[in-house]
Amino acid sequence: MATLTVYSSAADGEIQISAKVTYALAHDELTGETVVDGGQAFAVGQNYSTVTGFTVNRGGLFFDTSSLPDSCTITAATLTLTCGGAVSRTHSDLTVVSGADIGASLVVGDFGDLLSRTISYGATTTDGWATDTAKDIIINAAGLATISKTGVTKWGLRTSRDISNTTPDIDGTNNGEYIFIWASEETETGTGAYRPKLVITYYTGAFPSDAVARVSSIRHICLPGSCRMQVGVGALGFDIDVVESSVRLALETAKETKPSYMPPPELTGYIPPTAVTAPLPEPPPRVTMRAVPPGPMPAPATSPPEVGELTDYAKRILETPGAKALQTRISGLKQGVEAVVTPHAIDVLRNKPQGAKILMQIQDLTTRASSTNITSYTRTVLIKQIIKLKQQLKSLYGGG
Repeated sequence: MATLTVYSSAADGEIQISAKVTYALAHDELTGETVVDGGQAFAVGQNYSTVTGFTVNRGGLFFDTSSLPDSCTITAATLTLTCGGAVSRTHSDLTVVSGADIGASLVVGDFGDLLSRTISYGATTTDGWATDTAKDIIINAAGLATISKTGVTKWGLRTSRDISNTTPDIDGTNNGEYIFIWASEETETGTGAYRPKLVITYYTGAFPSDAVARVSSIRHICLPGSCRMQVGVGALGFDIDVVESSVRLALETAKETKPSYMPPPELTGYIPPTAVTAPLPEPPPRVTMRAVPPGPMPAPATSPPEVGELTDYAKRILETPGAKALQTRISGLKQGVEAVVTPHAIDVLRNKPQGAKILMQIQDLTTRASSTNITSYTRTVLIKQIIKLKQQLKSLYGGG
């Protein structure tokens, strides 16, 4: 993900209408009286005064977002506004609305243009908003869709009571429901830190959007001598053992024999391997595979020697330095592809040659998908093929 930070231009400000004897005359007017776009702050809200009558202020913000890549996908945006002073006797939210009808700068006619803009792109309460403090407004999906990748993003600002056409209280001499926002021209800080700020998060390139190819969750489980990764891909889940290439060689040379021993059905757990300081020797040219129930399991104390030797060999495979493979896996995930993985490696080692063949196909496809010299479309196709093969692998063990 990448981010773009931009500040509102000098065109930001407010359109005001005031001195109206009724609230309807102020609220529903199609043309404002005054545009304020050169000051350090501008007002948004409404007010009633026994001296000046009813006043309504609506604001406008302008952000140059043309530096966004044309092909990028925007995932989030946060608008930060800083209070330049607040007068609010009644609860009111500051609300971001569409500025689609606003031109390159504010004009009095924009007052009426903003009247029909009632859909919120994000809001924050004005209650207790202290001067010179900032608040973040999270822009919703409707607002994200209006961010321009080729020009200026324009938004309006209204209060919730203005949007709901709610008359200001008239039980006192001055009943304010407005807030001042520091503008792009503010010199209060000397650094422009109070200017309206927009931070946009986006990504470029292909990203799988369908439930089949999208990685939805990742968790690493590291034990002495082994590393396991649990990956959620859409609605599916996989356990992936990250091991050395010696497993592949063992699988390539494996053959199936008739079982001479079947462990009791209650032995379905898995005992994590203990650390072994001796280096793992090269795998034997052939590994005798015995049909046992799916899932790795320890050899019982009364098992025949052949089963014990196979279990020890499987443990020694897991005790090889898995850190390098794990680092490769993490690096591959940063590229959005599968790296070197061997799902159910020990299960396949003990089970069917058909599973070993599928596993080899998965490893070959993941190597190709990890390449940086292929297109995003090709990578997505390869990942979908990997998912299909993993489902076939799981079905060998009754996993559906």
